[in-house]
Amino acid sequence: MDARLCGSRRSFRCAALAARRRAPQSKRRQPNELLHGVPECAGSRALAAGLQALAAGRKHRAAALFLRAERVAQDQALRAAARRSVDTAAIEVPSPARREGSLLMREVAQGGRASAARAFEEVGAPAADATGRFEPWLVGGEVPRVDCQTPEGFQRALGYVARRVPVVMLNLDLMPASKRWDVEYLRSHTNEWPGMNVLRSGGENRYLYYVPEQADRDMSAFQHAPRRASADLRLSFENFLAAAQQDPQGRYYLQAPLVLRQADGRGLRETWSPGIGAELRADCESRVDRRRLEQLQDGAADGCHSASDMEEPPAEFLQDISKWTSGGPSEDVSDEEIQWMLSRRPLTAVTVQQLAHDYGEAEAQAMWKALAACGLERLRPTLRWPGVGTRWRRFVRWAQEMDPAPDTPEKALAGFARALGRVTTYRALSLDALGLRRIVEAQEIFPRGQLEVSPERLTQVVEEHGVAKVVVARLYIAHLKRLIGYDPSVSLHDDWQTTSCIASGYTGSDKKVHLFEVSVPVVESCGLRLSEVEVYAPPLLGPRYGPSKEGWFCFQAPAFPAGVYFDRTVQRTERYGLYSVPFLPQRLLRMWRFPSAAAVGEAIAAFAQRQEEMQRRCPQAWSLPETETSNAQCLVQPPEALASGRARSCLWGLAKAAVLSLDGAARKERSKGGLAQVAGEKRFLLFDPGAAEGRGAERLYPFPVAHPYDEYSMVDLEHIDSRSFPKTAMLQKRGAVACLRENEALFVPTHWWHHVQGVAPSSHAWSISVNFWFAIHRVLLEGPHPFPPHLELELARHLELLLSDVGGSASVGSLARDLLQDSQEEFAQDEAFLPLRNFVLDRLATLLGPENVAAFLSQHFPPERFQRSVVARALGEQKRSAAEPRPE
Repeated sequence: MDARLCGSRRSFRCAALAARRRAPQSKRRQPNELLHGVPECAGSRALAAGLQALAAGRKHRAAALFLRAERVAQDQALRAAARRSVDTAAIEVPSPARREGSLLMREVAQGGRASAARAFEEVGAPAADATGRFEPWLVGGEVPRVDCQTPEGFQRALGYVARRVPVVMLNLDLMPASKRWDVEYLRSHTNEWPGMNVLRSGGENRYLYYVPEQADRDMSAFQHAPRRASADLRLSFENFLAAAQQDPQGRYYLQAPLVLRQADGRGLRETWSPGIGAELRADCESRVDRRRLEQLQDGAADGCHSASDMEEPPAEFLQDISKWTSGGPSEDVSDEEIQWMLSRRPLTAVTVQQLAHDYGEAEAQAMWKALAACGLERLRPTLRWPGVGTRWRRFVRWAQEMDPAPDTPEKALAGFARALGRVTTYRALSLDALGLRRIVEAQEIFPRGQLEVSPERLTQVVEEHGVAKVVVARLYIAHLKRLIGYDPSVSLHDDWQTTSCIASGYTGSDKKVHLFEVSVPVVESCGLRLSEVEVYAPPLLGPRYGPSKEGWFCFQAPAFPAGVYFDRTVQRTERYGLYSVPFLPQRLLRMWRFPSAAAVGEAIAAFAQRQEEMQRRCPQAWSLPETETSNAQCLVQPPEALASGRARSCLWGLAKAAVLSLDGAARKERSKGGLAQVAGEKRFLLFDPGAAEGRGAERLYPFPVAHPYDEYSMVDLEHIDSRSFPKTAMLQKRGAVACLRENEALFVPTHWWHHVQGVAPSSHAWSISVNFWFAIHRVLLEGPHPFPPHLELELARHLELLLSDVGGSASVGSLARDLLQDSQEEFAQDEAFLPLRNFVLDRLATLLGPENVAAFLSQHFPPERFQRSVVARALGEQKRSAAEPRPE
């Protein structure tokens, strides 16, 4: 959340001061009353001096003294008096402090600091082949390894994820298609686009990203910092292979983004790499185990919380459907399913007026011109199928990438349907025994309108009224009869709780809620969210209807009379299917039967509570479809390369790119994620955010945030210079190692430091892996408090950015030194930045408790981190002499 917040530079009073000013004058205590009955001590002397400074008009000095009194006070009454005095002082809020998501501005009920519990204790003793070229005295254990082939094993792995502990997951199979990824496969499904990211090392096969400019911060202090370790190149995949194969030193490392997913005002925007073909894109998009991916994403308590797969419907309501089903669905979309779609809506010649009838004039003109611009006019009839027309932009991109492009609309529908793949979704209905028997005998789930008229008549309804009008009638169901007469749609919901809640409104003495879990082709549902359907409403229903300014709506039902919040900005809330859900014996996965609406309410209670909490945190809705917020990263490494780098830690990130790359760098990423090894091996050394007995990011000496190597450690973990970095001795046996082999995946929690080494197990083996990164930015807005160690690291980072914003990057070291001096025995002499230092000390006292401020500053802002000589030695990569002492 480093985006600079544009705003007024005028000063703001503290919220507490504003509250005091609104209080009745008679209830305010006069300053001279504050010392009445207070014993003589350092705190009382600081408070008295502050009152004198305030009387003399030195408001900033007075505020500093009041803050000191609060920090050193041993008596609770004195501390409360000091806090009241702080509230009377003018604590100004510098404009840069209002960066979006800044933890400095978090409002908390009471300051405090979490204990520095060691997550390291979760790991076991290292295996003989798990350690790499790291300094051996750093290694204290191995990351847990869990076989995820069974549901029980996967749930055990999720337990580690929920506790923010790294775990190696065997047989996870997030991307089954990646098993065929070898160099020749990747060569065949990439093109000559010359923009793939390639790093070339300087000789030691070390790879670090050098970022000399960032728009959100001042980096002038290190504008001439030397580039070490590797150079950045842009090559095609073919040219990368040629360069890597001709280089006996194995210095080339490819990291080419596959897809970047980012939130915008309309939901999730995807930007796919121009360098990959349709087959590789399908491997990353539709041939993915979305259920497991979502569970991993939701498993960490600091990530997105909205997917419901962590909660199964109650097992006691599960029904035996073995006599109704036959073998389960295929992984692909079958020919029979394609023929069913064509029978419901043949892809006949189409005009722009007919498309406008379905999707509106503006959309029709845009899709008509888009296909003409790329010479694909012959595929216009494919847009008649609702699941293609509502996804026409994605369809056009897909058709352009196909070589050769489909020559008929029918082939285009089949190819696009298979590229989109399938989705596991739910439909709940209140049925009596006769209603259930009718569905089983017909082998399909009907639209409700089919209870009154024939399927052929419902097909005519879609043709007569158009797709847009049908989905509007479905959303505003009270107007359905007037708008279209009969309902030809089947609502599907990716959250089983949503559809069960809705169905509870139709229960009776004989009718019970039946929940069907089905696997359907994505293309059978319209690619519209509720928020997009609302756009079509005003011409049909009048200006009172239309897009809502609120992301959520509250739905009341017998199962939950208080109402459940649903997010209208994500498609998982409702998928609009038309015609029916056919092929039920093949598609039906499971079915539950709830005995009553009350039983439904009990089952969805946790979901309803979570939705309410999400609505409270973000009233405008998440706007991120949970099934699509992951980002994949594919890593390829030549046989000769044994990549390694400096320690880097996992910090936060809005949306990381899915990347094809050669990896190696010890750093910290500000997003949680996982790495799945496809071929070859990688070895990791990881340190938890509170490494070295305390909270100790300083033991790894991060580069300053204004440095081009921000987020990396200055310490070379293969050759530690303990004279330049003496606190590294406290890392002894604090590292956890992991060896990642084929078909294994590593989960890396946020803010864990990791150092990576690629391994070539044979002279002809390439290392290929896939990363998945998940955005965790919301936790910065509403994360736990007191801050756990990983969020304390983030708080320190936000503070460092503030110091740089206000004083300039060259002044961060001196400002940090003055802050530390202010928080301890005597004040720094510099008066120019006293208002800034007062603000920082006030916020830290509020967030951490006044007694913890000095410890926080000394732990996260050691002076040597900002000394140019120390930074220079780090970039010099000085090796430790053999005579230099090592920790035992």
